[in-house]
Amino acid sequence: MNQLLNNIPAQWRVAFGVIFTAIIMTIIYDYGGQIGLPLALRNLSGLILFACIMFGAGTAYVGARMYGSDYKQAIKIALIVPIIWHVKEMIVAMGFYGFSAGLYAGLQGPYLFYYGIICMVIGVFHLVYQLVLKCQQKNSDKLF
Repeated sequence: MNQLLNNIPAQWRVAFGVIFTAIIMTIIYDYGGQIGLPLALRNLSGLILFACIMFGAGTAYVGARMYGSDYKQAIKIALIVPIIWHVKEMIVAMGFYGFSAGLYAGLQGPYLFYYGIICMVIGVFHLVYQLVLKCQQKNSDKLF
């Protein structure tokens, strides 16, 4: 396990943790009924999956900032989680409706709205991160 952690750059560890958690929760949520998992556990995994999808970008952003990333790199790291989820949803739609219809469904307004929400989540997490740094009497890094 140490070998794996040593090979992953520190800035990416939180993002990979969120992605790994989302994959495990997706498997439990989608296929848990087939292997006999209780409904309460499947519902809990769905709730955790929702948290990964909605708040994973903010968590990955703060994790990247804590490990020394600059703003550009931290935002790129944070957007990996929503992009992977978006591509997964497009692939699911392509499986139902075909390639062009799935691609068209993936480029619709709700996904653009989702990215707007993700930008707001990243902003709120950044604000909380700066407030925590200020309360700890550490120098907060300024954007300008």
